[in-house]
Amino acid sequence: MKLKLLQPFDQGFKICASEAEIPRSGKFRSLSLNLSVVNFRKGGLKAFTVVELLVVMGIILLLYTISTLSWGKFQNEGNLDETAIQIKSFITQARMQSVNGIKTGVYFQNNMFVLYYTDSYVAGDPKNVESLLPKEQTIVNINLPASSVTFNKITGYVINFSVPENLILKEPGTGKQRVITINKLGLVEIN
Repeated sequence: MKLKLLQPFDQGFKICASEAEIPRSGKFRSLSLNLSVVNFRKGGLKAFTVVELLVVMGIILLLYTISTLSWGKFQNEGNLDETAIQIKSFITQARMQSVNGIKTGVYFQNNMFVLYYTDSYVAGDPKNVESLLPKEQTIVNINLPASSVTFNKITGYVINFSVPENLILKEPGTGKQRVITINKLGLVEIN
């Protein structure tokens, strides 16, 4: 086998090729070509410098910080939507139970909402199902008679409906909010 230099040594790398000998008859029986890159720079093996490693670590740290901050904002907005959906679920459950003949309503305060099973809300009733809001959220602008919503047991319509019946779920730290509107039919919409 013969070795053949394909790239000059002064650029730091040599590519060596090994080739099979060609028979004198001029016909090829087999020909194989193996390429390998060999590093002949000063100091032996090539490595990264401390400065290069610090720059890469700094870039990774910057990307990690940006993604962590974005995730926190995304998670807070998700919590606001989750609470709004839970309020909608309580209202829908109260409406369905009222249609089925069970006296049910939902009462709202700034820091909680309660599913109750009587004609009107009574604090401390053991049948009440209370749900506290996360500490960073609050309900403002409760535009409902007696801060509660009840439904007709035959039609499911809102009793004592006045336009508009809504409440605002707000996150004061971020300024984000969800408006929860209840129409005359008892259907709930989140904006």
